[in-house]
Parts: sequence; C-alpha cells; structure tokens
Amino acid sequence: MNFFRRGAFAAMLPVVPIVCEISTCGPVNPTYDSLAFSTLMIMLLSSFSLHVVTIRILPVFTPNAYLQEKHAEHGPEDWKVYAHAVCEIVREKGNMVKETKTAQELKEYYDFCDGDRTEIECVGVKYTV
Repeated sequence: MNFFRRGAFAAMLPVVPIVCEISTCGPVNPTYDSLAFSTLMIMLLSSFSLHVVTIRILPVFTPNAYLQEKHAEHGPEDWKVYAHAVCEIVREKGNMVKETKTAQELKEYYDFCDGDRTEIECVGVKYTV
C-alpha cells in the first residue's frame, strides 16, 4: 500500500476505510505490480480463472485531537497524521505488509518491468536487460 492523496484528509472529513482482498484460483494473479494494466486485463479475461473479491467496510474514522497528539511524529501537517492513521488501520485489518520502498524506487521497478528501462539497481546489484 502506498501513499494517500490529500482529498478528504486535508479537509479533515470522516472517511470510511475499505479493505478489498482478491483471491485467485488459476494461473494469473490479479495484481499489476509488474504488468501494464491493459496486458493484465487481457490475461485475466482469457485465463478462465476463478477470482473471489472480498470487500470489508470498516467503521467511519473521524479525526480528533487525540490522534493529532499521539501520532504527531508522522508529519507536521494534520492531514498527513490522519492519512497515516487510516493507512495503518487498513494495513492491519487487511493483513498487508508495510512497503519499505520509496515511490521513486517503485516507479523505477515498474519502468524496468514494462521495458521502459534497460537496467536497475537493487540491494547493490545491477540488473540489465
């Protein structure tokens, strides 16, 4: 899970966190970490696989002063603290792991997988196509 945009967080409005889990029974995993969306759709539609989507709607989350005080280390702006708290709730309830890579590293990885880059460095090792 990556970063949220400002949206409702900047306005400090209540949000309804939603966790969407996708299970698959077949050769194609419905995530587009390393494939372009259009390529993934073609593979999904031609794979004749069973995909089960489970959507869990969590209770309304409303920001308050306690949240801002307790989690102030996550950013100087109130909306960043709020977004971080919602992200943690979704991550916990969805059994997701915390992403440690930066957005720039992920973009470089996606570009490499899509063929837009010819080399990438990961953990001190350079990979080339």
